[in-house]
Amino acid sequence: MLSISENVSQQIKKIVERCSFDPWIGTPLEGYYKLSPSNMGEVGEILISDYMTKNFNSIVQDRTDPGHDRIVDGYKVEMKFSAAGRDLNKQKIKKSEFVINHIAVSKDWDRLIFFGINPNDEGSLRLFFSKKDFIENIEYLFDSKILRKQQSGKNGGNDDYMIPNTQAKKLFDLDWVYPIENWHDTNASCNKNLSEGLW
Repeated sequence: MLSISENVSQQIKKIVERCSFDPWIGTPLEGYYKLSPSNMGEVGEILISDYMTKNFNSIVQDRTDPGHDRIVDGYKVEMKFSAAGRDLNKQKIKKSEFVINHIAVSKDWDRLIFFGINPNDEGSLRLFFSKKDFIENIEYLFDSKILRKQQSGKNGGNDDYMIPNTQAKKLFDLDWVYPIENWHDTNASCNKNLSEGLW
């Protein structure tokens, strides 16, 4: 065992306690922050698939290739999920700060569904958009700072994009981004109130 002083031991304990703050206690996401990124993505796919089936009678099927997560009502769908961020210093939630990671144009998807969830669900985001609209609006997304390159930076050669935690709400305000309630009818007038009632 590593020999350390009591002072160092107490400092380490404080850091661990601070970083263990879990705003999801008492919900199905209790312990979510302890998961690896791939397991977080798996949780998101399960939640979104269940929500689509229960709320829209959607037919959700397994993917046909690694370029998407599921097939929903015949659409190849990328599913993105984010739990609201945590302010570890203040031990509180960063309400409605959601990150959308790894949006890749080269992948084989028709639509992207994103759920951003707050602990009490108030102010949560549930939206979707088409790959076609995303591609047509990439320049605007960059210019307005909603979108940025992810892994290889601004000048990198890949097409891996992310939407940072303070920009997801701005994405929701765009006219080609629809609330999930419009899943079956993107031509209907969109009520862009924030979604409620995940569990």
